[in-house]
Amino acid sequence: MRNVILVIALILVVSLSAGCAGLTGPEREDLHTVEVEGAESARVSVDMGVGQLWITGGSEDLLDARFLYNVDAWKPELSYSVRDGIGELRIAQPSVDRIGGFTNTVYEWDLRLGRDIPIHVLDVNLGVGTADLYMGDMLLDQLRLKLGVGDVSVDMTGPWQRNLDAFVEGGVGRCVLTLPDDVGIRVDVERGITHVDVRGLERRGDLYFNELYGTGGIDIDLKVRAGVGSIVIQAGQR
Repeated sequence: MRNVILVIALILVVSLSAGCAGLTGPEREDLHTVEVEGAESARVSVDMGVGQLWITGGSEDLLDARFLYNVDAWKPELSYSVRDGIGELRIAQPSVDRIGGFTNTVYEWDLRLGRDIPIHVLDVNLGVGTADLYMGDMLLDQLRLKLGVGDVSVDMTGPWQRNLDAFVEGGVGRCVLTLPDDVGIRVDVERGITHVDVRGLERRGDLYFNELYGTGGIDIDLKVRAGVGSIVIQAGQR
């Protein structure tokens, strides 16, 4: 069954690639800064259908973004509003129905989120492509990550100041989750057909822990719903 699903995913990638030849033009670079505008906290949603994605923290504003693309119809959609002290930031790729495939195209997002504003929820939905996410340099409460087709690296090491509730839904490809060694860790793995490799944690039934979990410090609660590819969870590393 796993091989069948992998074949279907590859067919999808090839079929998407066939539809966009000839639509590419010169590369366009868009730089955007989103200021906090009085928000006391924020919710951030990132939806990318096809391409390469980088997310880090460290911005003095809510967002510093660099978008690189060479198909006009792929211009990222960005919106931000503040209501009752909560900022709502949404970054999205136009729908696949509008953009077709991706032969000979360039599509990259480099997103730096704020380091000083609490982010209640970071919701990331991926399609086809690769992603590198570094979560450590932001005030993050919840991470919701839905994987697609491609390789993803999620680095959670760093100076955590708040508890984190994280949920990762597996896709097709390989995902590596790197966890820190100086906070409590609890991992709940709901296995599907995916191969899940957990390193550096003690297994207790269906759960995995480190010795710091529940001792009164910062804790990371991670739930993983397996998909088709492989997931590596490596703890005890910076």
